[in-house]
Amino acid sequence: MRISLLLQREPFGKILEKTLTGFLRSHFDQFYTVKWRKASSLANSNPNSQVWLCNPYLNAIFVNKVHKEVLLPVIQEFSRSAIWWRRPFQKLYVDLSTRQWTCKWFAPYIVEISPPLKGTENILVLGGNHHIPLLDYNEGVAFVIQKVGFDRELMVNDMRVRKENPYLPSPVIRDIAEDGSWYSEELILGTPINRLKDVEQGKRAVKDIIMPLFQLYEKTARKVNAVEYASDIITRIDGRIRKCSHFDRKTGDNLSKNLLEFNKIIRRWQNKEVVVAQTHGDFQPANILLGEEQAWLIDWEYTAVRQIAYDGLVLALEARSSQGLGQRVLQAINDDVPECGQLLSTIPYVRWRDMAER
Repeated sequence: MRISLLLQREPFGKILEKTLTGFLRSHFDQFYTVKWRKASSLANSNPNSQVWLCNPYLNAIFVNKVHKEVLLPVIQEFSRSAIWWRRPFQKLYVDLSTRQWTCKWFAPYIVEISPPLKGTENILVLGGNHHIPLLDYNEGVAFVIQKVGFDRELMVNDMRVRKENPYLPSPVIRDIAEDGSWYSEELILGTPINRLKDVEQGKRAVKDIIMPLFQLYEKTARKVNAVEYASDIITRIDGRIRKCSHFDRKTGDNLSKNLLEFNKIIRRWQNKEVVVAQTHGDFQPANILLGEEQAWLIDWEYTAVRQIAYDGLVLALEARSSQGLGQRVLQAINDDVPECGQLLSTIPYVRWRDMAER
C-alpha cells in the first residue's frame, strides 16, 4: 500500500521513526535517531543529520542524489496508469519526481537520520501494510522490516512457508534478525503485471506462477467440514466488526445481523466438506512481478490455510477492488465470467463446472 494511503489510516511517520530506529540499531549495532516531518515545516534540521525525501504517491523514501537505477521499482510501477488518458500526465509526474534537480519539489515529507548512513545513493525505502521494505543495491538485498506495533505472526508465517517450500517463485531469504523483527532476501527487479503494456505477457506470468502454487496446494490439501470452516470465518468477521471504530453502533449491529442470516444459509451444507490448503492470501496483479528471466510472487505475509480456491477467486474476481465485487461474484456463480472459469477449473480439487460445487 502506498504511503499516501497509509497516512490516511495510521500515524505512519511515528511508526516509521520507531521501525527504522530499531532496524538500524539491530543491523549496524549502533544507535540512530530517525525523525519524520513535513518538508514545509519551519523546524530546523539537525546539521549532523542526513535528509531523505519522501514522495508518498510514489511510495518512496530516498536521498536527493539517489541513482536513477535504484528508483526503477517505483518508476516501473507508477509510470503507466491503467486509465489511458492519465498515462502521459502520470509519466511526466513520475519523471519529474525522480529527477535529481526536481525530485525535492514533489516530496512533501522529509526523514532525517543521524548519524548519516553510507552508500545511500543505492538505497530505497518503501511503504507497506505491515512491514517497511528497504532495498539495498550495495549489498544486493532487500530488507523486510516489521512495522512497530504490528502483528509479527504475519512475518513468521511468510518466512516459514517460503523456507519450507523453496520451489515457490519468491525471493530467497538470506538472513533473519535474532529477534525476528526483520529479514533480508535477494533483491529482485520486476514490473507488476497490471502495469505491463502487453496484456499477454501478464497472462503468461500468471501461468508461470500458478503451477508452483498448485504444488503447494497439493502438498497441504485436506478436507474439513464446510459449516465449521465458514462459521469460524463468520465469528472472526463479527469480532472485527465489533472492534472497528469506523462503524457506529447501528451499522455494526446491522452487519452482525446479516452475518447471522448468512450463517443460517450456510448450515444447509451441514454434511458438506470443502478442501483447504496453504494459500498465498493476496494473489493479485500488483504482487506478481515479471522480471527479465522469470516471474515472481511477492508479499506472502497473508499466507494461511483457506479454502483451496481462495487465491484463484481473489485474482479472477479482482477482489481487491470492492466496487462491483458483489456483481462479479453473482456472475461467477452463474459461470458468466470466462476468466474465472478458465482459472478455477484448473485448480486441484475444485470442480468449477459443477453448479452445486461452484
